[in-house]
Amino acid sequence: MADARKDRILVLDDDPGIITVLKTLLRRQGYEVFTLEHGEHVVRVVDEEDIDLVLTDLVMPGIDGMAVLSMLVNSHPNTPVVMMTGHADVDSAINAMRLGAFDYIGKPFDLEELLAVVRRALPFSNLGGTELSKAVEANMGMIGESLRMRQLYDLIAEAADMETTFCLLGESGVGKSLVARALHDCGVFRDGPFIEFDCLDIPSVMLHDEFFGVPFSARREPESQVQMERRRVPFVGCLEQAHGGTLYLNEIGCLPHSVQHDLVRVVQSGMFQRDRRTIPAEFRVLISSTEPLERKLARGELLEELYYGLGLATIELPPLRERAGDIALLTQHTMHDLNLNRDKKISIEMKAMAALEAYTWPGNVRELVGSIRRAARRAATEDCRIRLEHLPRPVRYCFVRSSQGKGYSDEYDLRWRSLRKFLRQKEMEFVTHTLRAMDGDRNKAAHAMGISAEQFEEKYGEDL
Repeated sequence: MADARKDRILVLDDDPGIITVLKTLLRRQGYEVFTLEHGEHVVRVVDEEDIDLVLTDLVMPGIDGMAVLSMLVNSHPNTPVVMMTGHADVDSAINAMRLGAFDYIGKPFDLEELLAVVRRALPFSNLGGTELSKAVEANMGMIGESLRMRQLYDLIAEAADMETTFCLLGESGVGKSLVARALHDCGVFRDGPFIEFDCLDIPSVMLHDEFFGVPFSARREPESQVQMERRRVPFVGCLEQAHGGTLYLNEIGCLPHSVQHDLVRVVQSGMFQRDRRTIPAEFRVLISSTEPLERKLARGELLEELYYGLGLATIELPPLRERAGDIALLTQHTMHDLNLNRDKKISIEMKAMAALEAYTWPGNVRELVGSIRRAARRAATEDCRIRLEHLPRPVRYCFVRSSQGKGYSDEYDLRWRSLRKFLRQKEMEFVTHTLRAMDGDRNKAAHAMGISAEQFEEKYGEDL
């Protein structure tokens, strides 16, 4: 069996010491690394080696980082580019992000921070087409490879065969119905129907009929056979429809107390009476809520007999802002769906992608998908390439604001007291990580940093 393909990273820097350190570090993380000391052949290497990510120095003789970025944005727009730059060039790096760079990292850099940027950038080029479809299928139709989502997948797998009634707790738009469907598809009632009922959408006076159905004799008789054929309004309620399967109730706290009471009775008995007939209604119940049920219970919206009678347990779904690393995958999946029946495929600029990732998405996945679809419609009237200006105003504003503030973090506070102390601290972090990458060999570390072993010992020996 062939080995899985490793992510391929191109390091472009005119400093051999930097190249040595990064090549060693990245290879130890399992990446395949290619290197260049000049930018003349960057497009050819990215093309021939199928590069997934480019790390390039900003300031280089000849073709500099900005020129490299410009070439790659035109030739390989879906390959993320990360700029490496000295603190004096932060403004230029921010400008590079506006022109399409994925991110930048300052020199001397923290190697852990660099790895974090690499991990964030790679999903922007890794998944598409067939691979994405396989990932979606493996994750029960849900998108995400973040730690929070992997924990959710494990929880679904454990909970699927339990007889417990689960409450899916999460903000609007996080995908509660997808989780409910996954629990059904993986559970003991998988061969039965999956009935989804939104308690918010139905007027309260109609809820009892929607749950229990209405005898045909209670309905207005059609005037003719033609009208009977046209009036295909089902009179079977959702409880009867769900028999042998799963009934998923969204926002159960909105149900009138009378319906809550009857629902508990049906779930416990597995049947109900209608028109002097006994109707079988054995099913699994899943419910959802945007706020903890304990609050609804305290306010009197939820009956104690329903809360305790159903033996509720909670599965909490994370908001999108807590799994921002999945935004790239969600974007790729949405665009893949959009492009299924299109001759000219929709694509997205890296700057627009970075803006999507920078936003907090109060409407969660639903808002993200809607924004991408609207942006795609706007882009379709031009060159089918989603740009920053196609995105909603709040997304654009957040990106511009975060770009302007890039590079100013909590590190730059009064505890450093002076620029000299700050630079010394960062310098020692760089030395420590370089030494670690060289397995503690000070001679190799000195060589990687471009200084002699004597200079290394004289400058850093006492502090290590």
